[in-house]
Amino acid sequence: MWAYEQTGDDKFLNAAKSQINVTDNTLIRPDGSSFHHYLFDKETLKPDHGFTFQGHSDDSCWSRGHAWSVYALARAFDYVGDKHYLDMHHDVTNFSLNHLPEDGVTYWDYDFTSGDEARDSAAGLVTACGMMEIYRFLDDSDPHKEIYKNAAAKIIDGTIDMCADYESKDFDGLVSHVSCAVPYNLGVEGCASYGDFFYLEALMRYTNPNWKCYW
Repeated sequence: MWAYEQTGDDKFLNAAKSQINVTDNTLIRPDGSSFHHYLFDKETLKPDHGFTFQGHSDDSCWSRGHAWSVYALARAFDYVGDKHYLDMHHDVTNFSLNHLPEDGVTYWDYDFTSGDEARDSAAGLVTACGMMEIYRFLDDSDPHKEIYKNAAAKIIDGTIDMCADYESKDFDGLVSHVSCAVPYNLGVEGCASYGDFFYLEALMRYTNPNWKCYW
């Protein structure tokens, strides 16, 4: 979409729309959750089945993978203004919020909403950024607007309270409790550059609602 904006060449816009259409028809489930990956038949090129690498199971919803849909659909709506993208955004975002823990720090997979399972603060921060992005385009009468604003604040507050522990000896980033790939015991509840990146972006968006995204 950015390439189309820069060049005016329809092939870039059509490619982006095609990607969103395939995502809608395969990755996003009827309840607003999403598959991590989707396999297509190599011979017929038809959709076959969804599965996961970093999620809890093939039928679960890996939270950080899902967060990208919240963010990307908000950006797509900004570029194109297609109401269907807005409806898709509401579906995937509402699923996330219905699985948000009370403390505001997302678990690594939406199969979990309480207990001692690992968290992934980056998933929540990406989701918060996506909600604050779509917030700019919603009418004041739209009930989603206040819900998204309050939910983003809850995620940011929870991240600050639980994940910004600068006194820890092992702390090597801005926020902790970022989980890369729990099934493989990789980067579980540590720090990561993408967690720090979206922490800063979330803070910037919340303190400056007119901030313009750079992609």
